[in-house]
Amino acid sequence: MTGLEDLFRKAILAVARDDGFAPLGPVGHLMLKMDPSFDPRNYGSQKLGELVRKQQYIEVKEVLSEKSTAPHLYIRLK
Repeated sequence: MTGLEDLFRKAILAVARDDGFAPLGPVGHLMLKMDPSFDPRNYGSQKLGELVRKQQYIEVKEVLSEKSTAPHLYIRLK
């Protein structure tokens, strides 16, 4: 397991709801709190959403909101 995978796993498990999904924003916030040097750009991605989509061990769910044009991302471990 890489340092990035370990960081993702800990943050997702800490924030996850009963269905195992965690909203991406709070996961990213916790990851930064656990490792202040964390930045998706260090892993070749401009944004956290882009980085999670590249991880084989993470399932991504997009939820459309009536109030926003951008989907909300929820993630869980596979």
